[in-house]
Amino acid sequence: MKISKVISHSMLTAAVAGLGLMATPRIASADFVTFDVDESVVTGALPNTVNDAFKLTGSYNETLTITGGGTTFTADAFATFIGYDDINGDPITTTQISGSTLGGDNLYDIVATMSATGNIVPFGGALFGGGVCGSTVCFDATSGSAALYLDPDQNGTTADLLLTSNTILPGSTGTTNSSSDPRTGQFNLNFGDIDLTALGKAYFPTLSNLLLTSTVNGDFDSINLASTSGQTVTGDVSAQFTAVPEPATLTLFGLGLLGAARRRKLAPKA
Repeated sequence: MKISKVISHSMLTAAVAGLGLMATPRIASADFVTFDVDESVVTGALPNTVNDAFKLTGSYNETLTITGGGTTFTADAFATFIGYDDINGDPITTTQISGSTLGGDNLYDIVATMSATGNIVPFGGALFGGGVCGSTVCFDATSGSAALYLDPDQNGTTADLLLTSNTILPGSTGTTNSSSDPRTGQFNLNFGDIDLTALGKAYFPTLSNLLLTSTVNGDFDSINLASTSGQTVTGDVSAQFTAVPEPATLTLFGLGLLGAARRRKLAPKA
């Protein structure tokens, strides 16, 4: 799906939603966008453009600490992204990111640091983003941050900063599966106020002039709810982007629609 179509759909959805346009500063649509990647800006990589990427894929490890007698938590994670998927969920093989099949000395990784704090909510308990916990236990994040880096040496350390996301949005939760042994689960983290660096704008050229949110989701290989010391949690992870129309643009668009509707109403009958 092209970005222009996503934005138009988001604007129309928000405008038709009614007179609450002024109160729509965050996500107006859950549609993820495709984007291009310019690998010529990566140190050591060959000039190459990847078109219509949809998702970054990789794995992570996290230190999870349960606090407050089992009612709160802190989490610090490090993710390594080694692949891109297209909109059909198929791996993109034309990229030089290390999970591709190209090989050679020009491969690179993308790494991310993420942190979150929040409440551990039992089944039926109220969540920060609204609604109630539908799992045995929910990890309900109330604050957090993330940063994405190029790792051209594939040495697992942060190098060149691509973007930062300093606001965690309501609806960022993790749930657990009580029927598995060891206990497993999944998580979904939404980040806003994304700031693309100059390098990030060059690497993600089609994202460079957009207001963005990112969604990071994945799974827990194993999690121990009884542990109150820092435990290591691992699993798979992916990251996607959503284009968010600027509030002023949404307002003008909505006023235009309302004006058009008013003109049609006042137009004399033939």
